[in-house]
Amino acid sequence: MNGILIVNKPKGLTSSKVIGILKHACGREKTGHTGTLDPNATGVLPVCFGNATKVCGFLTDTTKEYVAELILGKETDSYDITGNVVAESDKRVTKEELEASLESFRGTIMQVPPMFSAKWKDGERLYDLARKGVVVDREAKEITISRLEIKDVSLKDGAVERAHLLVECSKGTYIRSLCHDIGEKLGSFACMGDLTRTRVGIFGIENSVTLEEAVALAKSGEIEEKLISADSVYTHPCLTATSAEANHLLVNGNRIPKKLFDSVTPGLYRMYDKDGVFCAIYELKEHAKYMYPYVVFPRNL
Repeated sequence: MNGILIVNKPKGLTSSKVIGILKHACGREKTGHTGTLDPNATGVLPVCFGNATKVCGFLTDTTKEYVAELILGKETDSYDITGNVVAESDKRVTKEELEASLESFRGTIMQVPPMFSAKWKDGERLYDLARKGVVVDREAKEITISRLEIKDVSLKDGAVERAHLLVECSKGTYIRSLCHDIGEKLGSFACMGDLTRTRVGIFGIENSVTLEEAVALAKSGEIEEKLISADSVYTHPCLTATSAEANHLLVNGNRIPKKLFDSVTPGLYRMYDKDGVFCAIYELKEHAKYMYPYVVFPRNL
């Protein structure tokens, strides 16, 4: 059982809890997820089984897309609506002012992570310090927000109370911090309400199954039909080991002489055995005579 299942994580469960439920349902110990979602967030959580766990790091590093609820007029200690309110403002903000404020957050920017995050500081998680009431300086990190748009707004007497934002961003972006920072930019306060992750790399929420559906598929023995092959996450060119020598070396994860393939140039390649089974990512470096395994997908995981 090797492959990726796109689960629409429900609200109220940690990502680790979802993995635990699916491990039990599928009887598969080798299971992992790609990119943690907060318990109160919903949406795309790619779950990897068997040798597909090899792509967890790759998917964690890829671009994510979210729909976030921005609540104006309130600041909380956690930067989201589940936290304690620490400040309020009755400043009126128009939709045009909100739109104008977003421009400074598009592109590559520096962002300070929230105290309620899993970052480490002097041997402790920031959220553990925050729960003790301790606030420490956090180092700003470079992130990229490639898309930031208003999907809809809720107005009261012409002023924005809430808005839903579409955010496409790089690894390491905290949407809660983004909402908080937008509030500061507006000279008001803001926090995050609901959050849904709608895409991780090539995997969209439209291709997901609910956790209940996933468990039902596991119990009926049909879950493998829903799994996506690990090679689908890569866009590198494909090579098939058609000769007996190349096939033997590939399935054993050995280096392969460049001469066994026609017109191969330096770079990364998706490698398939003679039967068309995806085996590995191989790399050919400049001026090298051999291709070497970059990521191997053993069949017995």
